[in-house]
Amino acid sequence: MKKEHEIGTLYDHSNDTDGKPQRELLEFSIHSTREPEVSSRGGYRMVSVCDLDELEAGQGPSALIARGTVEDKNGQNRIEIETGFLKEWCIEYSIQEPKLWIETEHAWYRLIAPAKDYIDVHELARKRFEICARANILAVEFEPLKYADAVSFLACPYGKMKENSEADILSIRDFIVEQAANLEDKRLYQSPFVRELKKGKRSNPRPRSTPSKPSATEDLITTEALQQWVPSDEYNIEVAGLLLKRLEAVVNKLMKDKRAVMFSVPVDPVAQNCPDYLSVIKKPMDLSTVKD
Repeated sequence: MKKEHEIGTLYDHSNDTDGKPQRELLEFSIHSTREPEVSSRGGYRMVSVCDLDELEAGQGPSALIARGTVEDKNGQNRIEIETGFLKEWCIEYSIQEPKLWIETEHAWYRLIAPAKDYIDVHELARKRFEICARANILAVEFEPLKYADAVSFLACPYGKMKENSEADILSIRDFIVEQAANLEDKRLYQSPFVRELKKGKRSNPRPRSTPSKPSATEDLITTEALQQWVPSDEYNIEVAGLLLKRLEAVVNKLMKDKRAVMFSVPVDPVAQNCPDYLSVIKKPMDLSTVKD
């Protein structure tokens, strides 16, 4: 296992604005050099990168190091390395591809995937990264982002990111608010979602109705709201896929409602005595057609 300063520029993917190399770290783990431990990962206890948050200003460099595998941009060369002391960790917010980074004196490392025996230790950092990154995306795609909608979306997987419960969200409430406050784009910070988090209250989720008895007020959209609707920018593929899954669930629920039988299959112009139906209704919107 080589030290980070020994590997040269072969594994640099790019440089930041100050010229510091940017690399990708696979099968990574974070260790505290203050806590020796006999283990398969090399003698130091594995800790969360979030432990860096406990480092007070002026306290000097941390005692945390990272280990893992770096590879070149073409994926042809790989080598195991050990970094120097970590200076910070941060989230790079992006609608297309959010990233999780750690910084040392020598380089930036994008954290790609934790080592198998580090997954549980990494859970807090994963949760902070994925919830905050996704909340920022949702705040842009679904402005203004409501609390119930955020909880609903975050409960579903998103690309390679895991699902997160409301309890997960509330467990890092202060972190989400702090991150949102520091973003240049204030849509997340000013959203109803973050306002609810500031209150520190758990939501009162709507009870799930049986398929044949939907809530009378669930997802009600007023005429006034429709008149004020403005189409958003085109969704990226992952957001569109998540939205389609939600829409499919709504259609499936409607199809099970006994009151929706008349809307479940296409209209038969002959049998139902409406010969001009297809000339008037250019795009039939019965539930089975919508689902297909």
